Amino acid sequence: PFTEQTSRAPSGPRFGPFQLLREIGRGGMGGVYEALQPELDRRVALKIVSTNLLSDPSFRSRFRQEARAVASLHHSHIVQLYEYGEHEGIP
Repeated sequence: PFTEQTSRAPSGPRFGPFQLLREIGRGGMGGVYEALQPELDRRVALKIVSTNLLSDPSFRSRFRQEARAVASLHHSHIVQLYEYGEHEGIP
């Protein structure tokens, strides 16, 4: 993710351990948010999948595959993936 050190504590909705700051963009798969990861005191880009995709039984597998593929890439024009997970059943 893009990282920027911060020591201010913004208020806003949370998604698991992340504090959502603002929506950066939205597409067919869901939204991307600028978020604060308080434990590491850094800002990150957080992709949250649209809940209407969760009814597709193969979706989670495809999303996990995509995460693994992106995590293996290292290029200055590709955002580095540091973590994949779920919060309350939402990837």
